[in-house]
Amino acid sequence: VLMQVYSYHYTAKNLKLKAKNHNSKLKTFSLNV
Repeated sequence: VLMQVYSYHYTAKNLKLKAKNHNSKLKTFSLNV
């Protein structure tokens, strides 16, 4: 159970990081255009 909770938090963190990177990429893209 502990590993499941840990993996869940790890995945959530990764998803947040990915979303952050994606948003910054979109911002730079719109600035370039």
